[in-house]
Amino acid sequence: KFVPFIGVGAGVGQYQFDGAGGADGFLVAAPQVVLGFNIMLNNVIGIDVMYQYQMMIENGFGWWVNADSVDNISNVIVSLRANF
Repeated sequence: KFVPFIGVGAGVGQYQFDGAGGADGFLVAAPQVVLGFNIMLNNVIGIDVMYQYQMMIENGFGWWVNADSVDNISNVIVSLRANF
């Protein structure tokens, strides 16, 4: 079976970077989008392949945010799925 999927969401977290240039504070990770597909090899085991994009916004929910405090994460993930 071939099953395409899409997901949209956001996350909230706390970060701390140690070292000479270290910093800590509140981090809002928004938005996050995933797009991918699942291929079931049999009734139990399958393979997921997906692309993930996430915008990281520091120091609040987007108000009074400098351009330096926005970063993007983009990657491709391949994983095994086991249905129970």
